[in-house]
Amino acid sequence: MHDSTGRDQAGERIHRRWLPQGTPLPEDVWLLRHRVFLVAAWAASAVALVWATAARGPLHGVLDFLPLAVAALVATLVRPGARRWGREAAACAVMLSLTMAAAVAVHLSGGLIEMHFLFFVAVGAATAYQTWAPLLTAVGFVVVHHGLMGTVAGHAIFNHPAAQERPGLWALLHGLLLAVAAAVGIASWRADEVVRARLAAVAARSSLIMDTVEDGIVALDETGSVVEANPAAVALLGRDGPVLGRRLCDLVPGVCDDDQIEALLRGERPAVPRQVSVLDPRGSGGGAGVPVGVTVAPVRGDEAVRAVVTLRDLSSAARAVTAERALVDLTERERVQREDVAALMAAVRPPTLAVEGLELAVAYEPAASAPAGGDLYDWLVLPSGEALLIVVDAMGRGTAATREALAVTSTVRTLAVAGCPLQELVARSAAVLDVTHPDLMATLLIAVVDPATGRLRLAGGGHPPAIHVTSTGAREVTAEGLGIGYPDPGSFGTAEVVLAPGDTLVLYTDGLIEGTRDVPAGLRELAGTAAGMTAVPVEQFAPRLLTDVTTCALEEDDCLAVVIRRPAAATAPQEIAPQETAPQEAGPAAASGPGAPRFVRDVAADLAQVPPARAAAATWLAERDVDPEVVDTCALLASELLANAVRHARTPAQLRLQQAPREILLEVSDGLGVEPLVRAADEEATGGRGMHLVAALSQRWGTHSAAEGKTVWCAVPLQEPPAGQAPRVPARVA
Repeated sequence: MHDSTGRDQAGERIHRRWLPQGTPLPEDVWLLRHRVFLVAAWAASAVALVWATAARGPLHGVLDFLPLAVAALVATLVRPGARRWGREAAACAVMLSLTMAAAVAVHLSGGLIEMHFLFFVAVGAATAYQTWAPLLTAVGFVVVHHGLMGTVAGHAIFNHPAAQERPGLWALLHGLLLAVAAAVGIASWRADEVVRARLAAVAARSSLIMDTVEDGIVALDETGSVVEANPAAVALLGRDGPVLGRRLCDLVPGVCDDDQIEALLRGERPAVPRQVSVLDPRGSGGGAGVPVGVTVAPVRGDEAVRAVVTLRDLSSAARAVTAERALVDLTERERVQREDVAALMAAVRPPTLAVEGLELAVAYEPAASAPAGGDLYDWLVLPSGEALLIVVDAMGRGTAATREALAVTSTVRTLAVAGCPLQELVARSAAVLDVTHPDLMATLLIAVVDPATGRLRLAGGGHPPAIHVTSTGAREVTAEGLGIGYPDPGSFGTAEVVLAPGDTLVLYTDGLIEGTRDVPAGLRELAGTAAGMTAVPVEQFAPRLLTDVTTCALEEDDCLAVVIRRPAAATAPQEIAPQETAPQEAGPAAASGPGAPRFVRDVAADLAQVPPARAAAATWLAERDVDPEVVDTCALLASELLANAVRHARTPAQLRLQQAPREILLEVSDGLGVEPLVRAADEEATGGRGMHLVAALSQRWGTHSAAEGKTVWCAVPLQEPPAGQAPRVPARVA
């Protein structure tokens, strides 16, 4: 008993899942398909009459034509109507006519195998009705026809010897192929039923939503007549009669008249009154009107519905006032919360820094989705008199990210004041924060600027490049490194520029360039915007970056911009420092002015050319009475840098020397834009110590890159002259 019940339930589940349920097609869809098949049946009957008459004579033509025509006539005369049996009878008659036409074609062709395909066409057409009766009719006729005719007169069905000798086997083979075709049609039928069921469910949910909405919603056709209306719209507009089929401008004066309908047909949103008056649907008030708010929206891509109009009854004043009051209260609470967070953010930021010879400004905007974030800055004057600036972007949002960014700035500030070298600040800060804040991740950029000379050094930790703005344009200044929380955090070196009088440097966080997710485009946009504001005071420069840069992602991320400028009235630098420009045009030597003695030599990409260049440089220095030890040091450094350039860049290089009042400035430029790294050399290695020699023998050194290559520079101090004797600086320039 239980086994039988279980089998019945399993069979029911299989039937519901895999087999069609015979859900009737919509009336218009069924009629369209039926008319197509009916025309095909009459056409097949006519073809059979002509073919049979021509091939076998008039009598045979009439006999072949009559069964097809009778079935097609029955299908024509039966009116489907609303009753299902009418549909089934008409569909079965059409399928019988089409399958008989296929049989006649097979017989007239002498069993031509290609004519058997007509049976497959008829079975496929039967599944299009999506009911079982016409499908079984077509399949049943084919089975009976092949079974009887194949046994009685196989030569009339099959035209090849193998099938004529064994008609039963070939009839079975055709039956199997027909079953496959029927299975494919049934699968398509089932899939169509599933889709229609899901669409019906969506329509039912949409209808439920429309029926429960308090606002009236009506759909209009191209004449402005109502084709759909939810119950709220009917209740609001149906006081003096039905709503469907009437023009909306007759129901709601001034809404969707002829001019407005023309605008809707053009896909435009017409200018309609925001509030109109309609008759009170409750019939009270002595004919007084009810205020109704109106919204009209065009509909694109639907020929039946061209516009949707929303009508809101505004007479429920108390309800509207309550909702407005709740909104005002919510807005006020949000405003208070944002003010509290803004006060907290202001408290963690440093006070205004006044440094003689520098102008500084900052602008910050939190993301629209969070009143606080991880973008933070810090600045102070170091014991050396240089200004320290820090920009941090800690991962995360809210006050938690602010707290972590504050931990970074505090740690960097403490280490810098204690005398930590700039190039080690990121690595040492990461080591401290790994203990105090092990989950912290942040990028940062640190700048140290000498107000007197304009010399500015940068150390980075995974942060976007700074932007150096001059009177001729703007360019990126990159300080490579890995941020805090990353593997092996620290700076890969330092970058240097000289801020000439009137120059500006922009430090910022990535929210300023990532609004479009195209960082290179954001960098170009930022540089272009900054280059156009050289005459703008710094107090306006920083805020305008946040408003004028179109890639600023204020909706999703907080944005910070710190601006440093040397006033145009400042004196020229007293100490030579590197200028971050194209390698062939500027560098440390360019900073000392065009009147300083200068040596330039081009070197081919051949190590054999390095010794002659070294000897020429030594000769040039000796001619200027430079101390022999300094000459030897400069010659060694020139040799090392040139060898590195030829060996690694494999491009021509240029050696430049310039004699400044207190030092010899040496530059080597090549065509490779990759900056050199100082790596630890193996004790037994015969090479790899070139940059170690440069760092040990020079007073300072650095590197900068441009599109056409890089320049490595170093400065070697001159020996102090005897007391009372000024250093000799010849007027001749090499």
